[in-house]
Amino acid sequence: MKLCYHQEAKDWLEALPLGNGRLGAMVYGGAEKETVQINEVTLWSGFPDTQADNPACRTHLDEMRRLIFAGKYKEAQDLCMQYMICRGPGTNIRMDTHEKNETIAYGSYQTAGKVFFDYGPVANADYRRELDILTGVHRTFAGGRERIAFCSFAANVTVIRSEGERPRISFARQGAEIRYEDGRITATGKTNCGKGISYATVIKTTGDTTYITTATSFYGDADPLAVCLRTVESAAAKGFAALLQENIRYIQSMMGRVRICIDADTPKDLPTDERLRRVKAGQQDIGLLLTYFQYGRYLLLCSSRDSLPAGLQGIWTEEIWTPWSGDYHANINFEMNYWPCDVTNLSECYAPFFAYVRMLSEHGRDTARIQYGCRGWVFHSSTSPWGFSAPGESPSWGAFMCGGAWCVNHFWQHYLFTRDKNFLAQNYPLIRGCAEFFMDFLVEDPNTGYLVTAPSNSPELSFFDPQTGEPVSMCAGPTMDNSILYEMFTNVRNFCDVLGIDADFAEKAIAFRDRLPPVRVGSDGRIMEWQYPLEETDKGHRHMSPLYGLYPGTFLTRSKTPALMEGAEKFIRKRLRYGEEVVGWNTRACGWSGAWLTNFFARLGDGEEAYITLQSMLRSCTEPNLFDSHPHPQRPGRLFQIDGNLGATAGIAEMLLQSHEEDIRLLPALPEAWKTGSFSGLKARGGFAVDAAWEDGRVTRCHVRSLSDVDGSFLVNGQRYTVPAGADLFLPLGQEVAPPVDGCI
Repeated sequence: MKLCYHQEAKDWLEALPLGNGRLGAMVYGGAEKETVQINEVTLWSGFPDTQADNPACRTHLDEMRRLIFAGKYKEAQDLCMQYMICRGPGTNIRMDTHEKNETIAYGSYQTAGKVFFDYGPVANADYRRELDILTGVHRTFAGGRERIAFCSFAANVTVIRSEGERPRISFARQGAEIRYEDGRITATGKTNCGKGISYATVIKTTGDTTYITTATSFYGDADPLAVCLRTVESAAAKGFAALLQENIRYIQSMMGRVRICIDADTPKDLPTDERLRRVKAGQQDIGLLLTYFQYGRYLLLCSSRDSLPAGLQGIWTEEIWTPWSGDYHANINFEMNYWPCDVTNLSECYAPFFAYVRMLSEHGRDTARIQYGCRGWVFHSSTSPWGFSAPGESPSWGAFMCGGAWCVNHFWQHYLFTRDKNFLAQNYPLIRGCAEFFMDFLVEDPNTGYLVTAPSNSPELSFFDPQTGEPVSMCAGPTMDNSILYEMFTNVRNFCDVLGIDADFAEKAIAFRDRLPPVRVGSDGRIMEWQYPLEETDKGHRHMSPLYGLYPGTFLTRSKTPALMEGAEKFIRKRLRYGEEVVGWNTRACGWSGAWLTNFFARLGDGEEAYITLQSMLRSCTEPNLFDSHPHPQRPGRLFQIDGNLGATAGIAEMLLQSHEEDIRLLPALPEAWKTGSFSGLKARGGFAVDAAWEDGRVTRCHVRSLSDVDGSFLVNGQRYTVPAGADLFLPLGQEVAPPVDGCI
């Protein structure tokens, strides 16, 4: 449960993260000169943009569709490039300077600044630093002293303490007005070159303890400085010891819900970066991989609580212009951030996601009406907290319009884990509005008779136009759209059935669902990316969009669609082989795509390939602080992207427990390297908590707790057991013994 190092962090990707859902901090662990880079989740440049939706799009829809259905993809794409885009600069994805970014509405997530502590000369022969992810406490040991840092969930402050030391403290933040007073530093400013939201940071020192907080006017607070002053005074009055113990109890109560232990040789006494170097050199370290699993849970807990949800970098950034603006990419990345929530027993962390989707749907009503002339709501590939729901500046990546439908499918899956009918009732208008949009937008393909999204694309992948040979991306009814909408329309009926409402609308939703193109296998045995056998331009592409139904979707399964499961596996194998052998691109080594692959292989029951993929992620795209990294086309160097961390955590859970089919399966994708072990606290659909222990790949003990009103069917070692609602199941039968988890990661 600890990340440990024997030297100071040299850069941001070696610093260690703290967070409480609102505040974030990256601690470098300097012996003589400490740096703590800070964040606040609402510190965004930008402002609401009422001009981004493009009314010219709806007037040209029929022409775009006619060209696509006639197979004139290049002509259709040229038209889409003119009209199926936003107005104005849009998401600012191509602009790479602070000055440009500060002038547009879309905005960027921004650093709150850096706090510097000058301790003077310190003998550092006994130096080490560590982050305990079970307690959320960072410790630096230097010169015989211990320094402690944590982010208080209750008091909304970052606390730094070094007993007996009185460092000189300074602060830096681009564009801020900084004032030094006796025992206190204040910094104030506005984003967007002084025209955006107000922000303030206050640093207060009492004795050997420093309290840091940041606030903004994002939610309408007129005076963030006053908020900060009240916050630090309240925290200081409560005191270091009380805040520390309160915070440890809370984080332990969340992190301690799930334990995993694998019987394997693990070099526990080595520092984390040395263990990672050994893995990168080809060695195995199962203990480090399990730390990586819990680290994902820790990052989610720290970056998603009661405000905005976790973005592309969670709540951490050291820049004014964060890569990709640090925004919310709804063509997989935003959704992937929340894959671990329910299964790893952190359902409370879902709340900011649900609130954000509800907010965005309100803006999406304008986009649906203005851009497409449709009822309901829609949003596209990239969104920001200011409600940007229009397409991006280019349809090749920005016109994906099923992000909202993908997100509302999360609402149904969350219900399956929690069985909370009030949650369904609260959010039924949301899924109905999503369905209404697509009922209006879908159009009949005259070549097939199916209802399709058009124009559309398969995210970020193009194909060769059969007529011109040129790369194009705009098409009709790609498999990903059809798969997402199949589940969304099905979930409309599920909502209505559970709530006992709106039967006519549910029947209409199913009628639309049944006219969508089916998922099909092509002549090469692979699931098809598009309705037609088109040739992809990048045969090793990291987006494996047509496999949505395998994961996170739930309708491609062993029992119901064996031929499509085989087609999915062939799709993956060919992508991996081409990428690795032909173009030298390892899809497993691109953080979030490696995480997606882990979940794919888990659903396919291939534990060996899932394990190989996890190992590849550690070796190729994991930083010294265990952050996932990902390349950026306009930015050199290593760039943090949190979805790989969170998606991989979900993948490890999926290897141990699956509940998307009629039977809940224990150890469905166990690799040989995990031959013996145990877990406790993982959650299954139907409202079940599961503990299990196994030896030589077979479950030896199991405890299932039903926490809801439905029976469950569990498949354990090939034997089926029924767990009645509200009851417990112990295996061996009659033995009320939980698996051993004490001391496990």
